[in-house]
Amino acid sequence: MKKILVVFFLFPSFYFLNAQADNSSAADKDYNLISAATEPKTSYVIPKNKLHVNETTYYSYADQVFLRMNNKPMNGTVYEKWRNGMMWWETSYKNGVKDGFNREWYKSGELFKEAIYKNGKLVSQKCWDEDGVPFECD
Repeated sequence: MKKILVVFFLFPSFYFLNAQADNSSAADKDYNLISAATEPKTSYVIPKNKLHVNETTYYSYADQVFLRMNNKPMNGTVYEKWRNGMMWWETSYKNGVKDGFNREWYKSGELFKEAIYKNGKLVSQKCWDEDGVPFECD
């Protein structure tokens, strides 16, 4: 019985000490949100806030994107790259909603779409094929 109590109290102590040791400044880390999209093992990066997180630490609710660890809306630019290292897309968020530029690229590196959002609403968008010829966006 004493061994069970020791384990019961000792394990949470190690967890608490480990959590405190890893409690470095948010300014020293990078967001690395793993994508569940068609390119597995790629990552979203939010360099402005600089805190390492994974896919379980963000969520979307009522057209807003939040950080699960503190339930605060996301702010800054989020981007993802193709496996070949080329940019896939980037989106600017303000208070958890799209605000500013949203760009998407083909795997070749050619720009596919450029959109502008204001408070989560699409203001304008342009699309190009892989040869750079403009076409009507869907």
